[in-house]
Amino acid sequence: METSEVPHLVHSVIDARCQKRSTALVTNFEFDRRREYLSDPVVAMVFSDRIFGKAIVLKIAGRSYGAERALNQPS
Repeated sequence: METSEVPHLVHSVIDARCQKRSTALVTNFEFDRRREYLSDPVVAMVFSDRIFGKAIVLKIAGRSYGAERALNQPS
């Protein structure tokens, strides 16, 4: 899969579920930097609209368990 296709695929999934089903989205990227990750400004705007329109957002601060665990794995 091309990296450039990912934002459009994510948008397709979110758009299909919008106001029909609950969707849990877990990420470690900052919301303010979404355009960097989604590369296409239009997709970023529509994605944000769909995700945050009626969302309950839980922002958890702290170290990443997964990242810390990966760093502690023997080589």
